[in-house]
Amino acid sequence: DVNFGSDVLSFAIEQRREEVDSSMNYSVKARDLMGAMLSYALRTGDWSALAVLRTDHNSQFGSHTNWSLSGGYQFTPDWRAVLSSGTSFQAPSFNQLYYPGFGNAALTPQQNQSNEIGLKYRHGNVNVEATVYQNDVRGFINPSTNVQSALAILRGLSLSGTWQIGASQMSASYDYADPRTQPNNLRLLRIARHVTNFRIQHQFSDVSVFSELKWSSDREDN
Repeated sequence: DVNFGSDVLSFAIEQRREEVDSSMNYSVKARDLMGAMLSYALRTGDWSALAVLRTDHNSQFGSHTNWSLSGGYQFTPDWRAVLSSGTSFQAPSFNQLYYPGFGNAALTPQQNQSNEIGLKYRHGNVNVEATVYQNDVRGFINPSTNVQSALAILRGLSLSGTWQIGASQMSASYDYADPRTQPNNLRLLRIARHVTNFRIQHQFSDVSVFSELKWSSDREDN
């Protein structure tokens, strides 16, 4: 990391090796992963921004370059707007490729385009956040079935808030998700459309006591 006043320039390089411990003679039993990342975090007045560029080479699946841009604006002392967009890729793990009875050796990397916009409120002991997002994942690997779809569209809304009163904290959250695979427009398995959480916590000296209620709508299985 290199600091320029309140700005930060970051550079990272990563090297990793993965191997399969098996007596089976798979076509690829080891792979080398190398990555390099460059980012710049900017803060000036009420504005903040982050730009990231990353390239990865996977000896099994080749090279991929991705980027992300995000920014925020503090338009009042209590309110802040945030926006982000970016791409990423994820190679299938060796378990996803080869695990007995589950593996699918034909899997290829997922490639993702994500967009998100949010609004944050903070005043005293009250925090509230709202976020809307959409991720388009090409070559989506369904974690329940390990089957790859041409495209999955993951879109949703997340709301959350906390309120601190002395040694007590109350929090609530609501998430709406409607992830679907394309072109068949089917819901992803085992993901609820609606999930709500309520939590009350109180601190007694060194002991914390809490109560939590979670509600979710139905999940399709098969």
